[in-house]
Amino acid sequence: MNKPFWGRWGAPALPLLLLGLAGCGGSDVELASLDCAPGAGITPYCGFENPEDIAPADDWLIISEMEGPQDGGPEHGMLVAWHPETQLRRNLWPAEDHDEHIGSAECTRPETINAHGLDVRPGDRRKRYRLAAINHRETRDTIEFFEVDVRGDEPEALYQGCINVPPTDFVNDVVFLGEDGDLAATRMFEFGSSAFGLIFSGLLLAQDTGYVLLWRPGEGWSELPGTDGIQPNGITADPTGEYIYVNYYWERRTHRYRVDGGEEQEQLVFSEDDNLDNITWAPDGTLLIASHPGGVEAFVSCATVVGRNCLWTSRIDRVDPETMQLLGRWEHTGEPFGLATVATQIGDSIWLGSFRGDRIARISAEELASR
Repeated sequence: MNKPFWGRWGAPALPLLLLGLAGCGGSDVELASLDCAPGAGITPYCGFENPEDIAPADDWLIISEMEGPQDGGPEHGMLVAWHPETQLRRNLWPAEDHDEHIGSAECTRPETINAHGLDVRPGDRRKRYRLAAINHRETRDTIEFFEVDVRGDEPEALYQGCINVPPTDFVNDVVFLGEDGDLAATRMFEFGSSAFGLIFSGLLLAQDTGYVLLWRPGEGWSELPGTDGIQPNGITADPTGEYIYVNYYWERRTHRYRVDGGEEQEQLVFSEDDNLDNITWAPDGTLLIASHPGGVEAFVSCATVVGRNCLWTSRIDRVDPETMQLLGRWEHTGEPFGLATVATQIGDSIWLGSFRGDRIARISAEELASR
């Protein structure tokens, strides 16, 4: 029987530890109402389970649903395609095998998909997309590959294989680097780390917990030099795959690096209470960075919430990828949505996800007012 990936953090002690830490913060956690009503310029859409990451595929949203510490097992994780106009939901797993296998022979087909970070890129045929998704399996992390076909009324996913992540590594997010099969992923911390150890070493001692990993077919995994930091989280790349952009969750900074050598180019340092999560490209060529301010208290207060959206503050920043300067900001606390982990723009709408909640949400792109 598979155990939940949060078991690597020391479950069942994790919920007790997190609740104790949250109690020390002295704040009550506000939860979203179940009626899923719009308000404050936010339109929520319920029926999801911890929709941590979101990426567009034509008119569809590809959404990762991630099991949490009290959700009961990996069967709670999923990859989902959802259509904003029709609100049609299609689970992408289980999926039939693709004729083309692009993973490694050592990595076997999974029983379940407990999805975390993902990346979606156009394929070599119209309305067919490449999908890479982090899968937190029982004994190690893997990266799963799919082709997602959105030509019909409903999307179809075909499974293309997987690659094993190094057994010592817990990875958070992944991004394609160009068209040759190269990947980059954020090694957030050591596989099997306890929650207490991460908080103690990362926050109290300010010790680096992770770095960026590179995967090249035929060569395997390697560490990108110079990318060490405290809990590397969201990652994206420019269209050429020459530069990557990395968020450091508990270090409150976003860096741009050259993939060829890891040379640091620019960085943007945020306020001391920001928890920087996923980073995505907007249609106008700017970057959208999702965060939930509040430091460790935001994380521990919401981590054990089950079946409800945790209404911690959400913050979305628009950033110039060349200068790494802040161009606009949206921030909200309270109903009907909180604890944003991703902001993905399609047209004039920005779609928000959360690692603890039952909903995604839509805001207008105009909400990110220029500074």
